[in-house]
Amino acid sequence: MAPRVTIVDHPERFVTVDNPRPSGVDPANVTRYEWAAFQLLVEFNKDIAKNINLKWRYPLFANYEALELKKLDHRLDVNLTGKVNQYINVSLGGILLYDYDQGNKV
Repeated sequence: MAPRVTIVDHPERFVTVDNPRPSGVDPANVTRYEWAAFQLLVEFNKDIAKNINLKWRYPLFANYEALELKKLDHRLDVNLTGKVNQYINVSLGGILLYDYDQGNKV
C-alpha cells in the first residue's frame, strides 16, 4: 500500500481546455488523495567500466481506483558518473516522467 497526496497551490492557474483538472486536482480544491495504491521501485547501481558508474531508478505508481494500463505513473532517473581523478567527478543525469494527470506526453 502506497498512498499519495498531491497538493497544488492555486490549481485554477493551471486549468486549460485540454486539462481541466491539473495534476488530478479539482480547481475547487488544493489537494488530491490516492489512498489505495501500489508502488513498484527498481534500482540499478553498477560500475560499467573503470571509474564509470551507472545508476538508474524506476518507480511505477498505480492507483487501484483507476487501475488501467494507460493511467500508470512512470518515472525514470538515470545518472552516469565518471571519476576524472581523485578530486574531480563528472556527472550526467536525466529524468523521464509520465503522469497521466499531467498530460499524455513524456
